[in-house]
Amino acid sequence: GTTRKGECMNRVEVENRARDDRTVEKDIRDIIAREQVHLALKHLPSMQLVSFVVSLVLAYSVRNKVPHENISVWVLMVLTIVASRMVYYSRYIRIRHQSFNGEFWKNTYLVLAFVSGIIWGGSAFIIFPIYDQALMSLFLLVIASLSAATTVSHSSVKFGPAAWMSPALLLYAIRCFIQGGEL
Repeated sequence: GTTRKGECMNRVEVENRARDDRTVEKDIRDIIAREQVHLALKHLPSMQLVSFVVSLVLAYSVRNKVPHENISVWVLMVLTIVASRMVYYSRYIRIRHQSFNGEFWKNTYLVLAFVSGIIWGGSAFIIFPIYDQALMSLFLLVIASLSAATTVSHSSVKFGPAAWMSPALLLYAIRCFIQGGEL
């Protein structure tokens, strides 16, 4: 009888230790996720300001080449993602000194980065000046520069740079492939 009881105690202890290990592992993952979010959001307001200014410069550069409706739609799309990210940031500011669900905030950051990449990549179809090689080169240079900046600004979150760059660069690649010819 005692051997059997000892075996049961050992199983219970093992199960409790395994549960404790999983809890500790989850806590560590959440601490890491919270720190990634802290680092990623440190410069978000200035990044969004620069993003919107760049969109206005691009819109201004094609004002005589692209329908004004297209320009307005794209600038409003950029403004929408900038505003969304600023709402996200303002909510973060309220909880940043508390313990918060790091995975949720990290995943939200990735979704917003992905949507932003789609919007910036969408410029290849909405306001891309297809018959002006100088402006086409400017757009490609801007997207390449934003991708390089994103590599740094989004790097604290795993897949952060890819969340923005993948849709943005893919849409530009598709547009350039469709356009054909030289660039």
